Amino acid sequence: MKDPVDVIVGYISAENFKIGDKLPSERSLASELGLSRGQVRQALQKLSYDGMIQIIPNVGAVLKTRQPGSAKIQEMLNMHTVDMGSLIELRSALEVTAAKLAARRADETDIENIKKACREYEEKASAFSPWYKQNADFHKVIISVSKNSAIMAIMDAILTETIEFTKTNQSEYTQERLDKSIQEHRNIVEAIAEHDEEKAGRLMELHLCKMNKVVEKIRAINEAFK
Repeated sequence: MKDPVDVIVGYISAENFKIGDKLPSERSLASELGLSRGQVRQALQKLSYDGMIQIIPNVGAVLKTRQPGSAKIQEMLNMHTVDMGSLIELRSALEVTAAKLAARRADETDIENIKKACREYEEKASAFSPWYKQNADFHKVIISVSKNSAIMAIMDAILTETIEFTKTNQSEYTQERLDKSIQEHRNIVEAIAEHDEEKAGRLMELHLCKMNKVVEKIRAINEAFK
């Protein structure tokens, strides 16, 4: 029998709950997932300790992050005092590995999900509309397809910080850069679909290197105006 924690985490992923959403009651979860209320209660307490949910009296369980353990990792890394440059370096190392693993482990459904995320980013990648969420979703899907739970947890914590940075500074990304990122995403998808690990890793490294140059430029401008 699967661990009730894994069952609930899988349910949260399958139902696409968003951060801040309230989960169904213990009774509803037990009925829908084929668990006892005691199993559900213990699992929710474990997920609360891991930082994935928050149990609020008279409200219930509220989703804090979609990846169990990421909140604890965020606390351990003391994210709020780590400089963005260090996070970028760590992100690059992990995401290149994730792209290689995705190329190795992706099945047909995984590849379709990556292609879908790529298309959704393309539809939003404009200097005149918000696109940071779709960009993050593209990277998150690839990380998920790596099927490495440690990378997934750490990257969830890192992306929480980098997404906020991108959201705040989105206007600094030119349409030219966004158009290039679309092609870079397509190239990465193609390499993963071909199960070419080295190519996928190399293209992800190149993509992140170019994006990181934009981040460094934005950081320099922000520092100059302090």
